[in-house]
Formats: sequence, structure tokens, C-alpha cells
Amino acid sequence: SSSASISPAARAGDDPESAALLELAGMLFGKALYEGVLHQFRLAPFFAKKLLQRPLSLDDLPSLDGTIHRSLKQVMRYEGDVRDLCLDWFVREEVFGKVVARSLRPGEKTCDDVVESHETLQWAHATAEFHLVRRRTNADNAFKTGLFKIINPSWLRLFGANELGCLMTGDADGDVDVDDLKRHCAFGGGYGKTSRTVLMFWECVGSFTREERRALLKFVTASAAPPVRGFQHLHPPFTIHKVRCDVPGSSGGLFGNALVTFGLVKDVQRLPTASTCFNVLKLPNFKRLDTMKAKLRTAIYAGAGFELS
Repeated sequence: SSSASISPAARAGDDPESAALLELAGMLFGKALYEGVLHQFRLAPFFAKKLLQRPLSLDDLPSLDGTIHRSLKQVMRYEGDVRDLCLDWFVREEVFGKVVARSLRPGEKTCDDVVESHETLQWAHATAEFHLVRRRTNADNAFKTGLFKIINPSWLRLFGANELGCLMTGDADGDVDVDDLKRHCAFGGGYGKTSRTVLMFWECVGSFTREERRALLKFVTASAAPPVRGFQHLHPPFTIHKVRCDVPGSSGGLFGNALVTFGLVKDVQRLPTASTCFNVLKLPNFKRLDTMKAKLRTAIYAGAGFELS
């Protein structure tokens, strides 16, 4: 499918081993959906409609193969005699190294039957139906079998294809609601709601641009999209964990911290890190806002995580 969405390969379920893998993939998607775990994989619209048990048509073909869709449209707009195009009622594909001809109208047409001008619409819809449904029946059914072991199909029918995508990937274009994130944030390692570094962190995030906030969210959770229903539905919760670091040249205590605050001694130099599996931001105990901003920006745009821990 398109680069922005995914669906099973058409022939991926034709052998038992690949069918089992697709069933497992369906179970993993179902588990993520059930638990509210966001991921970056958006289902192709045609495939989402299939999971929702909605009928498919020629208009759904672009999300599977835009080239085929454009070709069908060109034939439908052809003003000459369609017989000149030498089209027949078969689709040819390679299966395990052999070219196989698949009939678009089983039992009704033969390879010798040429598509007539008055049959163009029927031929186009039959071709779309072959690519969207018949050609990929085994692969799609294997994925659905796994998904429906976790999710009741009747639950999915409550949503449209776009809504299902949002439940899986979050609000793809939304900004991070800092106040909502603050309300549902957890803490560890000695940090609390009123910790100086934590208060400075919220000030820092509030001053970030929309793109920087989304980059920070992706750094911590592996998804730049905030949950559709708010951060109370993010599991595990967004957590800020304290990383205690010594400040070079500082003796510690109130006097040492004051030296850092007023820029007389260097601040903590360690970069923040993240454990995306648990949505944990490991935040050093920075003393100055400008240092925290610089270190956060370096970390989130370097794409670093465990390797800096």
C-alpha cells in the first residue's frame, strides 16, 4: 500500500507459516488497540474498511495501488473503441514463479473474450474487486482471525475507517496539551509535582513550539501523536524519572546550587534519555532553564534513547 499506511501483502497468507505470522500480527494490533497503546502504523483505508466489514468499491483502490486505479480510470474515460486496447477478462499474476491467469468473471468469460465498450464499467469494477478482495483473501482473513481473537468485531463496527486509524495512532496532527499531560503525569526516582526541576520542565515544554512538543512526545513514547481521548488514556502513563547528577565544580547544597543557578558554575551536562517501552523520560536534575531546553532539544532531535542511558 502507500508509504503512509500498511496492509498485508496480497499473497502473504497463501502458505501456513506466513498465515500464522499474519494472525500473530492481528493479535498484536488487537492487543494494542484494546490496551490503548499507540503506534505509528496506520492501516491502509481499504484494509481498515475491510476490518470494519464495510463493502469495498473502485474508489477504495487508490489506498492499495494508485497505479492500477489510474489505469482503470483512463480506460473508463477512453473515447475510442475499447476493443482497440485488447483487454480481456483475465488478470495475470506471478505465483511461486509461475504466471497464472485469474478470471474476473469465473465461468462466464474466456481468454478469447475481448472487453467491449459497453462492458468497460463492469470490467473496471471486476478488476478492482479482484485486487481488493479475491486476490488477498487468505492474507486478510489470517490477520482478521488474530485481531478478532482480541477484539469483538461488533466493537469495531462502532467506528469509521478514519476513527479506527485515530484510535491506533492517536491524533496525527494534534498538538500536545501541556496542561492535560501535567494532570496525568507520573513521577519516579525522587521527583514529585512540586520538584524544582519538574516545574522547570513544564515551563520548558510550554515554551516549545508545536513541532518540538510532538518531537518530545515521540522521544518518550515512540509516537508523536497525543492520545485521542487525552493523556489519561496513555498506558503506561507519561513518567518523569529523576536522574541525579553531580554538577562539575559545585560543592552541592544551597550554596552550590546557587552558583549554578546564577551561571557561576556549569550546569549538569548529561542528556535526558527515555525508555519508550514504559513511556519514561529520564530527566537529570538540571538547575537552569536554558540548560534544560538545550539538552532536551539535543536529545529529542538526535533520536537517542537507550543508547545514551
